Amino acid sequence: MIGRLLAHTQIQTTSCYAYLANESVKAKVSRVGDSIGAHIASAAPA
Repeated sequence: MIGRLLAHTQIQTTSCYAYLANESVKAKVSRVGDSIGAHIASAAPA
């Protein structure tokens, strides 16, 4: 679908950009994990 939206005729053209999406997802997952970790740490009994 992405390739069609970008008017790519070869899957290889689209696939060379796939790593950009992966890095974005990894960054967001890391931020969510950090947020959950901070919440757990602040909720732990002293």
